[in-house]
Amino acid sequence: MNPRRAHPPHRVRRNAPKYPAPVPLSLRSKLEQVVAAVELCVRAGFHTPALILLYSVIDAAAAVCAEHPDGSVQSYFNAWVTRYLLPVGKVQCSAMDLWGARCGVVHTLSNESKVTRRGDARQIIYVNRGGDRATLEELERIRTAKTPAEARDPKHSSPTRNLIVETDSLIEAVLAGIDSMFREAEAAPILAN
Repeated sequence: MNPRRAHPPHRVRRNAPKYPAPVPLSLRSKLEQVVAAVELCVRAGFHTPALILLYSVIDAAAAVCAEHPDGSVQSYFNAWVTRYLLPVGKVQCSAMDLWGARCGVVHTLSNESKVTRRGDARQIIYVNRGGDRATLEELERIRTAKTPAEARDPKHSSPTRNLIVETDSLIEAVLAGIDSMFREAEAAPILAN
């Protein structure tokens, strides 16, 4: 071993658990407080901060439930969304769509990210429930818009690149996912206090 090495070598945990980590019950109130802050931001018209907080709730819940402690944030996030959020049925998107949206909002304060630019996820356009009809019609036009290449050649058509999601529905889905996660944790014999 090199004595000049500043950091000890990375140690692999040999007996890492094969099951998700226990979910601390105290986490529930913390997550619910952050979701309450999300709702306050939405009511005040602070939509980007609301989304940043909402995606941080998913990140925190996902990290606690991670089956592999050395996995990536993306793998935790997608696993939690697939297991707890999407089955609720309040948002019609994929875990990868939400991951791309999360990356865009958290890292660039926009709905575009490296994931959406690569075409690995659709861009999410957020709307508020009960928005005016003209705005919703314009968003639908944007959502289904074709690229210049698609307009010239219909055979070159690709799946819709944009997705409209109601912010309120996403908040409801996250809350329902948290409830599902805690119901599952309360039934588990490895529950932490």
